Amino acid sequence: MQQRLSVNLLKCDFVAHRFIDAYLYGEQHPYGRYSRSEDYEALNREQLIAFYDKYYRKGKFIMFVAGKLPKTWRSCLTQNFGDLANNKVGSLNYCQEPAAEKRQRITNDPNGVQGAIRIARPFPNRHHPDFQKRRY
Repeated sequence: MQQRLSVNLLKCDFVAHRFIDAYLYGEQHPYGRYSRSEDYEALNREQLIAFYDKYYRKGKFIMFVAGKLPKTWRSCLTQNFGDLANNKVGSLNYCQEPAAEKRQRITNDPNGVQGAIRIARPFPNRHHPDFQKRRY
């Protein structure tokens, strides 16, 4: 993954995609947070095992059931999966700190021959009360 990241960081489209979200939402926001080479270097096996245990083996899960189900579907699921731990892992906390500058110019590869332009602004999602007003 570290090698893939270093190759992708030479591509202007990849870099522009990463930075537009970071500038728009701030680097601590989930949309603006991206992996860096230092992140991969700092990982060790124990951290990966602890992460797997916390978020996959002992983490919160949601089970979706679909299709034509028998009347005993709840008891069947409880019998087979009822002893699994379902712990609440936590919630996301982030601080939105958009870039102070309205214009940014990034040169990721001085020998590159291509360029990428991104234009963006915050827009309410479909659950926001102003979404319908902004649609048309």
